[in-house]
Amino acid sequence: MKKGKLILTLLVVFIAMFVFVGCTENSALMNSLIRTSDNFKVVSNSYVSNENESVNDVQLLTLSDTEYYVIELSDDGPNDLVTFNELRLDLLAIHQEILIEIETIEALVESIRTNAQTIRDSEYILLEGDKIIVLDNIETIKGYRDGLLETKGLAYQRIMDLKGSYTRENLPEILVVFEEVYEVLEYRLNTLRLGVIEFENINQILLDYMES
Repeated sequence: MKKGKLILTLLVVFIAMFVFVGCTENSALMNSLIRTSDNFKVVSNSYVSNENESVNDVQLLTLSDTEYYVIELSDDGPNDLVTFNELRLDLLAIHQEILIEIETIEALVESIRTNAQTIRDSEYILLEGDKIIVLDNIETIKGYRDGLLETKGLAYQRIMDLKGSYTRENLPEILVVFEEVYEVLEYRLNTLRLGVIEFENINQILLDYMES
């Protein structure tokens, strides 16, 4: 009889320890997820505050003329003035695409924060397979965040440096800058889109644990 009670006691203690450890690990995971999501959102939002002034410059700029300067155009090459305007419009377009992805990320991060807090406060635990996926997603998102930080300010700072220099004489330099800026913005856009995929995967896993 005593032996049976001892086994039962040990079993209860083991289950209690398992539940405690599981809840502790899960709480740490949810806190890490919330921090990582918020940090990524902060970096994404910094694009809006830092770059909008430069975008406005691109939107409003006009290529000033010089009275006695005649631009030389190649017979078999593209018209540089046409290229100038096409690149300008491309920059404005990709900027809008970036803003759309940032809005998507903001909504996903808010949903993840709410769901993660609910799971943590309800002392739910994720299955091992799901925890591994979320952990992998977190590390991937951190890598994307680092990529965004490395390119922060590299794009439109070049445009700001051109401010007041939009003349025909400077057209070759302007085209080079516009092309380089577009490459940076294209990288940032693709990184944000990849981040959206990771956030969507995480959010879906969390939603699976929520009551319908």
